[in-house]
Amino acid sequence: MSDLHNESIFITGGGSGLGLALVERFIEEGAQVATLELSAAKVASLRQRFGEYILAVEGNVTCYADYQRAVDQILTRSGKLDCFYRQCGHLGSQCLTG
Repeated sequence: MSDLHNESIFITGGGSGLGLALVERFIEEGAQVATLELSAAKVASLRQRFGEYILAVEGNVTCYADYQRAVDQILTRSGKLDCFYRQCGHLGSQCLTG
């Protein structure tokens, strides 16, 4: 069993490219994966493809409120956030915990 089993991982931009590759790999390794994705179509595709293994949240990676909403959903789902992988976007000088 992987060291990532039941780890809670948050990846921005998980709908394509490197972000999608990370989503796929972490799910294969048993992690609980969440992603923040701008495209509603990509969010729907992720949900269809990975089902209960992903929490796909529609939102803008440059918007702090969208990050906070995603983190709130992650904490509701798994009770923890073990790893944050900022594959795209930025928050400027704000931190996720406000």
